[in-house]
Amino acid sequence: MTFTVADNKGSKITDLEPNLGSAGHVVIVSGKMEEFLHAHHKDDPFNINIPDK
Repeated sequence: MTFTVADNKGSKITDLEPNLGSAGHVVIVSGKMEEFLHAHHKDDPFNINIPDK
């Protein structure tokens, strides 16, 4: 996945800072709200590996 962060005028925001020790966080929730995944940027020292099902 690739994300672009922009302000309300569509200008890219490039001066982001780490939050809670991570360069980025993403939360993915299944449509039925039964499964949850919290992941970090691939170069993050706290990065998780998502197992194949």
